[in-house]
Amino acid sequence: KDSFKQLSVLILAKIHDETLPTGERKFWIRSDEPFTEVGQQAISQRINESIAAAKVWQPNLLTRGWDLTLDPRETARVVMELARYSLSETLPRYRTGAFRAVVRNVMDGREGRYPTPLNVAEMAVQMLDPQPDERIMDCSSGTGTFLAMTATHIFRKKLAGLGTTPEEATNEQIRQAQNETASWAASNALGCDIDPFLAVASRMNMLLTTGNPGRVFRIDARTFPDGDLDGIEAARLALPLGSMDIVLLNPWFSTQDTVSDSSILERYDLGNNWERDEEDGFRNTGNLSIGGVPPEVLFIERALQWVKPGSGRVGILLPDGLLGNPGDEYIRWWILRNCEVMASVDLPVEPFKVTVKEYGLTPALPSFLVLRRRSQEELINTEHPEYKVFMAVVDRAGVDARGNLLFQRAPDGEELVFDEEVIERVREGGEVKIRRTTRRNRRIQDELPLVAEKYKEFRATGEVTL
Repeated sequence: KDSFKQLSVLILAKIHDETLPTGERKFWIRSDEPFTEVGQQAISQRINESIAAAKVWQPNLLTRGWDLTLDPRETARVVMELARYSLSETLPRYRTGAFRAVVRNVMDGREGRYPTPLNVAEMAVQMLDPQPDERIMDCSSGTGTFLAMTATHIFRKKLAGLGTTPEEATNEQIRQAQNETASWAASNALGCDIDPFLAVASRMNMLLTTGNPGRVFRIDARTFPDGDLDGIEAARLALPLGSMDIVLLNPWFSTQDTVSDSSILERYDLGNNWERDEEDGFRNTGNLSIGGVPPEVLFIERALQWVKPGSGRVGILLPDGLLGNPGDEYIRWWILRNCEVMASVDLPVEPFKVTVKEYGLTPALPSFLVLRRRSQEELINTEHPEYKVFMAVVDRAGVDARGNLLFQRAPDGEELVFDEEVIERVREGGEVKIRRTTRRNRRIQDELPLVAEKYKEFRATGEVTL
């Protein structure tokens, strides 16, 4: 974590430096500086000045303890690598991927929290299809993957409004779309996490992806709007319950570390014991489930409380057992009573397993649900008309259990090769030019983009063509 802190401080300085006129920038090196003590001291002085200015620029991004403690020689080595790149000219999707590569060991699964694979997050965002005027929240933000992928989605929409794509846009169009995406993030990208380190990590992810850290607070989402953590006062103003258009989350899963604190359980219907009623449904006994409730169960209800009644949507990753175990039937009944289930997608475990394999852990088999919160009028009317639900089972999501890429194969097992048009952005004489070429490439066997595409078709027509 300390290494991540050091790099985050330098990235903050780098991002701020790129907002300045060329003559005022300090994040640069001369060719001989990294190799002499005097040069290393000069680099260190410039970078420390740049960091100080960046912290003034984003005063609420970092917290106490996020400072550069590298010696001048180490600072020079890192700056020598970072100075070669222009983050402002790098597309948001690649910046998000770079952040994941840096932060991959911050959440290791030992607390039941698994980083959301980027392609899973991308599928989820495409299915929910956030609009630029909608408020998006992740109430278990972790390292900010859902918020960052939503930002890349908004960025694409901004470019589409300019009549172009990320691959074909001019630098001017990219800058305009990025500025508009940053403005969106400043007001409409919201999140929270109980872990102070992860709250900062989420803000850093958003800053790297959009140029704006969004609004991610350190609070306990389970007890909100109560609490005494340092982000609670600002969060009460920014995140009132019932105010979000979309909540996307990957809550921590745990069958051992259940929630048994009565001050938390009493806030939730699902914090109580339930029993069957005479109509083959379930009723709340009013007795708290003091034996403990898995945290992901409470997060289902909390996410729904945060979205607008009638129109608010929730996309949530859950352990598959919750949707099938006989002992959890009351939870499924509660969901159907309070929500319209728009989609249910069974996901393979391999992309999640890759994130925790080095710790010898096995994540729960995951599913992704898309829910719409029912309005008060709908809840009063206990009889709901039947409706269609989009359902999918994903067998392949791009990687095997060891993290190796999976490629499409013919029935005989031979890897398939396709002729594909590739759009390249090439810098020539200081200008970026678009070049089209055809290459023979293998294709990764990832069914998640197809699921998002078919869900869009389902929402438009009510049917799915196979």
